[in-house]
Amino acid sequence: MSEYPHVEKPFLDQLSALGWTAIDQGQGFIPSDPAASLRDGFREWILPRVFREAVRSINLTSDGKPWLTDQQLDDLRDQILRQPNRTLLEANEAAQALFLKSQVDHNEVTGEADPVVKLIDFRHPERNQFHAINQFRIDTPGCVKSCIIPDIVLFVNGIPLVVVEAKIGDPNTANPLHAAFEQLLSVRAISRRLKIARKTVRKVLDGDRTAKMSTVAPRPRLLLPYDGAIRQVLSDTPQMRAPAMLERLRTLGYRGGITIVRERLRQLRPHAEKEPFLTLDFKPGAAAQVDWADFGFALPGCPRRVSAFVMVMCYSRMLYLEFTLSQAMGSFLRCMERALRFFGGSTTVDIFDNMKTVVLSHTPLATVFNPTFLAYARARQFGAIVLALT
Repeated sequence: MSEYPHVEKPFLDQLSALGWTAIDQGQGFIPSDPAASLRDGFREWILPRVFREAVRSINLTSDGKPWLTDQQLDDLRDQILRQPNRTLLEANEAAQALFLKSQVDHNEVTGEADPVVKLIDFRHPERNQFHAINQFRIDTPGCVKSCIIPDIVLFVNGIPLVVVEAKIGDPNTANPLHAAFEQLLSVRAISRRLKIARKTVRKVLDGDRTAKMSTVAPRPRLLLPYDGAIRQVLSDTPQMRAPAMLERLRTLGYRGGITIVRERLRQLRPHAEKEPFLTLDFKPGAAAQVDWADFGFALPGCPRRVSAFVMVMCYSRMLYLEFTLSQAMGSFLRCMERALRFFGGSTTVDIFDNMKTVVLSHTPLATVFNPTFLAYARARQFGAIVLALT
């Protein structure tokens, strides 16, 4: 039985009656037009135009005039989007802090420095904009799944705050909450979060289902008429798990158990190729690796991006790190100088990424170094290697 007519649509209708803008994209297909969900592309998960319009409208001067500029609104959006080098929990905590208090550099209308900005108006909820969108596709290039499609996402001022996984309680789904949680989190994700083995997670998740399964061994031929449907689903979502596949097959008339479904998925699912890795060996003091790390707009009220200069010894992994507000040549050389002083001298060779302060152009045939950097390397007597483009 499909969740759409029994759960998704009634929920969207209820939200619409409460004043939400509900966007119903239907069911049974992968959305192909991002404009239908108020976006320019499927990699966006904030509704950009809604965010700009809503946040501008709730931040007014004393005489009721909006004062945020387009650039300030873009910077505020970037502060939410960019959470480098943070765990999921840390990123959520940082985003929540921004909802409670955000700042920009200045108010160009009143001249106030570092004014506080409301991303959500908690005091006057009616001034916010509320959207509910179902089948909200988000592309995830480079991941196991090419995209994820939550059943319903709830937005306040274009910011996604709630993901709804719709489940219907029927004889085929004895525990809807359990099924929803399992579909939202993979076994690997649960394993990492709880710091327990994946086999243990599978055993716990399967425990309540296997206790209810018939003691009669399932017959493989029961699944044969549905093999084409299974292949079609796997071609779109290779990592579809057995419980979710079982529910899809129920709507097609399948009455067998989950065991043969799981075995068939194991046979048909493509296995990712193992990536080759090259192990390098360095002698003490032979080499150091140098790179920049981007922390985005990490300083509240400061419109400049925060960067971290990193130099690490290849043998000992001893680390030097320095935060700066610029990656320009002057800042780069000052960081290099302080790093060499910290380590007590130069290595034989330093390994760099393709940063503009080091290399002007890099091709398989030739590397053109920045002459200012070359002069510094000669003065400090170290060689330079630039990583190949991949």
